[in-house]
Amino acid sequence: MLRKRIAASDDETIIRLSRELLLPFARATNPSITVDRLEMKKRLGRGVTWVSASHGRPPDGFIVFLVRDGRLWIDLLAVSPGRQGSGRGSALLAKAEEHGRKKGCREVRVFVDESNTRAEWFYYRKGYRRVSYVQGVKCHILAKPLSQGKQAWFGGGHPPFPA
Repeated sequence: MLRKRIAASDDETIIRLSRELLLPFARATNPSITVDRLEMKKRLGRGVTWVSASHGRPPDGFIVFLVRDGRLWIDLLAVSPGRQGSGRGSALLAKAEEHGRKKGCREVRVFVDESNTRAEWFYYRKGYRRVSYVQGVKCHILAKPLSQGKQAWFGGGHPPFPA
């Protein structure tokens, strides 16, 4: 079941999942980076957060996204290891993309740490392609058009790895 974040009951789990599943990739670039509870709550407050949660249980996945300059940006997406491959990440991503379309966004983008190949393949299977690289944080920017109807790919996006 997908639902909007309830800060009082969901934030501790979201912070834990961020620390366990996302932070290790960010630390590959910046070893001193931390997930401060207060800063994380501010970050969650800047965007829209949806969670995947079975009835009465803590979330087993979440997505944070925001609209900036006519683009939908995926800020954070994580699913508990035991639930990966169950469609939760796909459902959360679809929810964000739906939000972007409703807001008139023509494109969605996401930063993916260069060492997070599993995430990059996840997005690639969903139609995202590399469009640039940010050396300072060692992240690829992946993008996907959100236009209605047939999706014609734009730019010179390419698969995460050579065939």
